[in-house]
Amino acid sequence: MASFCTHISSLAISIAALLAASPLAAQMKEEPLHRVEVTRDIVYAEGRIRVDGQEAVRDLWMDGYLPEGVGAEPLPVVIYTHGGAFHHGSPRTGYRVDGALSISPEHYCRLFAGRGYACFAINYRLGPEEPIASGIGYDERRVERDTIALMMDRVSAIRQNLGLRPLDVSDANDELLLSDTVLSATEDLWRAIEFIRSNAIDFSVDPDRIVLGGFSAGAVTSLNVAHGTDARVAGAFMLSTAPIGLNIFETIMKGSSAPPALIFTGQYDLSGALASIEGLLQHYRDAGLDYEFAWVPGFGHFYPSGSPSLGADGSIHSVEDRIVAFVDRATGHR
Repeated sequence: MASFCTHISSLAISIAALLAASPLAAQMKEEPLHRVEVTRDIVYAEGRIRVDGQEAVRDLWMDGYLPEGVGAEPLPVVIYTHGGAFHHGSPRTGYRVDGALSISPEHYCRLFAGRGYACFAINYRLGPEEPIASGIGYDERRVERDTIALMMDRVSAIRQNLGLRPLDVSDANDELLLSDTVLSATEDLWRAIEFIRSNAIDFSVDPDRIVLGGFSAGAVTSLNVAHGTDARVAGAFMLSTAPIGLNIFETIMKGSSAPPALIFTGQYDLSGALASIEGLLQHYRDAGLDYEFAWVPGFGHFYPSGSPSLGADGSIHSVEDRIVAFVDRATGHR
């Protein structure tokens, strides 16, 4: 891992002047092709949680962003899952932490809807609600609960900020609570996909052209659903992810029909992302998976959509432009 980080860090330093001066470092702005109609609070399922120690259910909802004036052809779809260490966050807000910025799901949904996609930003169950995982959409034999250790540095900080008791992953009950939180998010995204497919005619969307996307916890969730379940999506883009919850090393095998992936990692990202990314990418290479990886020089876990990213082929494009190009390719749009 050290050699990987050292190599990337040296490369990032060597291109720093280029990034500062290059017009490619600036995000390419395109006028939206379509006006966007927004529908808030679309209930797509119910999720089980605990309230004062008792089991309860709550509505799971999403916001829909649909382009106007696109004709009669079914629309390709992007489903965006927000971040927040599985403990906070919203489909409508981004994050600003220590001067760094992560763009909101609403930004990405408006971007894609303006380009002729249907985009949905989902709400899902979070840790403070003590969600109850039900095994919906995934194989329990592929669950690896101890992988939650990869995200404990961020989870511990967030729980402290929220005034919640600290968790000890060596304690079986705490491990179950946190792993159930990750798996519940996987279930919720899986059910959002099924809801959109079931209502494809009403939304005027193509159920066979759905791409998942997300940041941090949303990226982990997108990874779990795209490569850990049989959701049959067209692709997934992930802003700072890690293999947490489901064993991607068993579900993605050579010759499998897994969808293509685009993965970003910040140069100074969280320890779990940095510790796991090399092994994940090597597994993808060994399996022959269609994937792209891009490094975001100079940034940690949070980076704006206009940040320059460095691809394995040496290309420099903003995070946003690279995402758009990937999703267009995955869906055959345009």
